[in-house]
Amino acid sequence: MWVSDMCSPTLTAKDLLLIQQYEGSAFGYTDYVPLYHPLLGFSYKSSWTTVIGDFPGEPYRTLNPISVTLEQTGDEYLARFQEANIAMTGRTESEALGNLAADILDTYELYSAEEAHLGPEPAKQLATLRRYIVEC
Repeated sequence: MWVSDMCSPTLTAKDLLLIQQYEGSAFGYTDYVPLYHPLLGFSYKSSWTTVIGDFPGEPYRTLNPISVTLEQTGDEYLARFQEANIAMTGRTESEALGNLAADILDTYELYSAEEAHLGPEPAKQLATLRRYIVEC
């Protein structure tokens, strides 16, 4: 576990309990960064990594697992596929991850259909997506 030493706040037993609960998450790696809240003092922002391993019900499959970073941002969750520069939000972890998976496929389909007319950044995104996704 990594905890930032931002102004060296004193951790309470409740803080440590919350950290231990997050470390037990099924998503794997978790990073804690203290954030200042004017009414609550220090709280913790959490991010973790998971993968998209398949696209159930879609005519695509993954060649390699897609590494996704999930982060809680206030009342929402942000799911990010950093390598392809694609991110989506949702009210829950599952919704954010589902929205990201749908956007990855939408981007793949759109850019594949318009490949001859893509600029440098979309062409780079399509090349990245092709390392991860193939049509069945």
